[in-house]
Amino acid sequence: MKFFSLISFFILLSFQLYAQSKKIIYVNENYDIIDFHEFNRKLKSDLFFIAHVENDTAMYKKLRFKVFFGKLNSQKKSQLNKLLYMRNRIDSTKIWLIHYIDSLPNPELMPKKSGIVILDSLGHEKGAVLTRKEFENSIVKNTNNSIKVKATVKHKHVLSYEDYTTRILSEIKTYNKFDNSILLHFYNFNNGFPVNTDELICLKDYNLSLRKTFTDGMRVYKKIIIYPDGDFCLGSFGNNYMDEKRLLKYRSFKKVEKKWNKKRKQYN
Repeated sequence: MKFFSLISFFILLSFQLYAQSKKIIYVNENYDIIDFHEFNRKLKSDLFFIAHVENDTAMYKKLRFKVFFGKLNSQKKSQLNKLLYMRNRIDSTKIWLIHYIDSLPNPELMPKKSGIVILDSLGHEKGAVLTRKEFENSIVKNTNNSIKVKATVKHKHVLSYEDYTTRILSEIKTYNKFDNSILLHFYNFNNGFPVNTDELICLKDYNLSLRKTFTDGMRVYKKIIIYPDGDFCLGSFGNNYMDEKRLLKYRSFKKVEKKWNKKRKQYN
């Protein structure tokens, strides 16, 4: 897997701006342009999901790995060990389970209750926070045959301050039971969320060291597992392909990695 900056990707886009109307252009996991049939063939592997990038003349559909296995070389791992120990006294002999939060929220702007918010075409919130039942009722429409169907509506799930904090504390309680590993919450930017309290500790990703290392060039992966020998796995929340508890056992980790590599070679 090649790790590029987002800037590199937009340089690639600039060579395709000759089209008068919007054209769909397909891009593989390595930022190479491919045809529709190759894109579909790789997508059927279930190794990828699709990222969309759009400009005035074209829409780009890019394959992104749902999970990615790799290995840091000894120099890179050593540098990371020294950096995290110097700043946070993190034990490099343990397996690191990192939950990466791009932006910690501002408690004053968080909703009073958790739920679902409908988004407009530009991705802006519109209306109040809905419960799941209220949301589902709001998107049901009658067809000409009076058959009720659910419309596709852009939306996002939001958490109250209490539920957000409870979720993080629950993760800490769950994963810090393992003697061989440690759960770490790192963030890129803080909008005013209280960190480093007695119970809840979130660590700043200074110089974006983790973000720059564990990204595919578009965004950082939200779940990062790093073994002392440099083996790592990247994934995201809500991803059934990343069972953290299983991957914190080395034998299981290598078994899943082997299966993933086999399928990846099959669809190369």
